[in-house]
Amino acid sequence: MKKRKLLIISVGPVPVSNKSIVEGGGLRAWGLAQGLAKNGVDVTVAVLESYEISKTEHESGVKICQWNFGNLGSLLERFDSVYVPYSHGDLMEFVASNLDKQKQLIVDLYVPIYIEVLARKIKGLVVEYEQYMNDLARWNKAFPRGDYFLCASEAQYHFYNGALSVMGRMNPKTFETKILDVVPYGIHNQSLVHEKNVCKGVLIEKSDFMVLWFGGLYPWFDIKPLLGAMKKISPDHPDIKLVILGGKNPFVTEKNFMQQYDFALEFAKKENMLDKNIFFIDWIPYEERNNWYMEADIVINLHHKTRETIYSWRTRIVDFIWGEVLILSTGGDEATEYLAKKNAAVLLNENTEEEIIEKIKDIFGKRELIAQIKKNLKKVKEEFYWERITKGLAGFVKSGKVSPDRKALLESKLSDKKENEANMGEKDKNVGYLIKMSAKILIRRGPRALIKKILNYKKNP
Repeated sequence: MKKRKLLIISVGPVPVSNKSIVEGGGLRAWGLAQGLAKNGVDVTVAVLESYEISKTEHESGVKICQWNFGNLGSLLERFDSVYVPYSHGDLMEFVASNLDKQKQLIVDLYVPIYIEVLARKIKGLVVEYEQYMNDLARWNKAFPRGDYFLCASEAQYHFYNGALSVMGRMNPKTFETKILDVVPYGIHNQSLVHEKNVCKGVLIEKSDFMVLWFGGLYPWFDIKPLLGAMKKISPDHPDIKLVILGGKNPFVTEKNFMQQYDFALEFAKKENMLDKNIFFIDWIPYEERNNWYMEADIVINLHHKTRETIYSWRTRIVDFIWGEVLILSTGGDEATEYLAKKNAAVLLNENTEEEIIEKIKDIFGKRELIAQIKKNLKKVKEEFYWERITKGLAGFVKSGKVSPDRKALLESKLSDKKENEANMGEKDKNVGYLIKMSAKILIRRGPRALIKKILNYKKNP
């Protein structure tokens, strides 16, 4: 039986070269593709044309191509199923409007964009409100057209169940069918290997205690108390070093979005801690992150406890699981709370300088705790392997089905079309008969008789 062909549309680059500079959206698209390929789906990942691709087929069997709005329409025609992230409104709107209604559309709701943009606070209330309302109409194109929706957590599942209900997609025809599936950001089933020294013995001493911040310093994160904690802890513990890696995202063009990065860099300079106690490293190739994880003693994640936190599923947290590095984090999000229950992370109650200092010192003095948590992380890993979490999605793609309510709507429209065609046929037959009869009357009895006949017919057709 011929495999059904799935197109995964990625707005970001994917890691298909040895020096891949990537971000979360592209990584998710690539992870889903890898997992689905292992589950027997014929997958092609389309990467936005502004990013180069070094090959058109990966050794995993996943094919790669490029897309733009000029060729996307023809691309959609070549596949049986299409995956699109709804958080990119212009792309979502294009796909919803141009994809054949008979084809499966998988909509990824992984980024709770309705809430995430509210946590940015970078342009001023009036401008943000106007932009939000414009974007809202485009995001909402996802719900009437989608057949299968992906979210990342139980919290998101309840959030989007509400959205689907409001949009009329939770209805008598879909109630008994799974149209919303929890598919978190996953983990590649790859060995963790230290290939070279990148920080210890290079930037800092091999014996130093390395506190790693890994990833962009976005508005919903909270770097300030960590910086204050480092200022207080450094005089007594000069061997505790903070390394901020990838704090400035090269894919983000909005200057105000990276205000925390600018603040952190200025703080380090002002306190004379730059390249002494606090180090800044640019965005690194995806394939090199393993070295940083394996050299770090702990990786830290601090965020504000808002609604954004409740509905988030942070890509970096799951990647830290793969890196088997002790995670010190603010709680409140589903991923870190789950890890804490598994004794695979250490949580902070509040983001205060005092508590951060206390936790770092506690871990610093308990190296056995680090070893135990690493063991626990290894056990958790398997739960998030891409091939495991994409099984349900693979089954849907292979089924070739659209959602039950859309199927009924399509069948109803097809039935109406056939009925209209039949009615048109009958009308055509009647018109032909009337023309013949009119011609006979005109020839045999003349124009007055024909006019009289027509008037009578109009009274009694």
